[in-house]
Amino acid sequence: EKIPGYSYKQCVLFALEKRNCLLIFDCCEPVYEKASQIIRVLRERCSNIKILATSQIDIKLQAIEGATTLDLGGLLLPPVDVTPLSLEEYCKIPSIAFFVQYIQDLRPYFILQPEMKPALAHICTCLEGIPLALALAAGVLSDPEIDVFELAEQINLHMDSIRTQKIGQLRHTTLRHVIDWMFGFLSKEEQWITCQLWVFRGGWTRDSVEAVCIAADPLGISLILDTLNQKSWIRRIQEEPRRRYQTLDTLRKYSRERWQEYPESQAHSLPQRH
Repeated sequence: EKIPGYSYKQCVLFALEKRNCLLIFDCCEPVYEKASQIIRVLRERCSNIKILATSQIDIKLQAIEGATTLDLGGLLLPPVDVTPLSLEEYCKIPSIAFFVQYIQDLRPYFILQPEMKPALAHICTCLEGIPLALALAAGVLSDPEIDVFELAEQINLHMDSIRTQKIGQLRHTTLRHVIDWMFGFLSKEEQWITCQLWVFRGGWTRDSVEAVCIAADPLGISLILDTLNQKSWIRRIQEEPRRRYQTLDTLRKYSRERWQEYPESQAHSLPQRH
């Protein structure tokens, strides 16, 4: 609550000075300089609080006493040769287990066969075990006409083209190119709606999408949202009384960037419509 005569910053510090709590700063990279300043002040004034900050870039917190930087890599990858592994051993590898579970959630009839082991291992390795990349790849397999062997071949061709561009080996660079590529698997209508969903911060319902987004066929919104959910671009977080959806912040930022490529983005202000 705002105290007369004090700034909001001072009020926050007053409220936290004697608290014993955990503060989470998520996705700091767009405002990393300001985030670093705020975290420094909080650590100096509020000795009892713990802070967890996430960022795709280094936000330079090493100078803060007690700060520890943890580089979160991808899920553990399978060995180069998976042939000796039994299916049971194979499915215990974290990246494989994550990927197979996502596939089975989308295709309940999917049964892992021994001959699939090299293809799935190749996909997980190419995508560096990055959970979001694996989830999007599993979403591609929601199309019954694409199998794991074809997906592995296509990912291999795509990753080869990335390697020839002398791109730095940063995980977020790999992820960006994977998202670009997976975006191409969406239909034009799905791309069009996806690029407008960035305007919703805390989630949305079908009615809000119909009211805010520009759609060629408003009656097809429900089908598009269900399809995007199947392809892991969005998540259904509530069924009743109305279906509610949400997307990861990484995909939301990507959608906003892609929306700027449409001429309509200059003529229509989505935030105003929202």
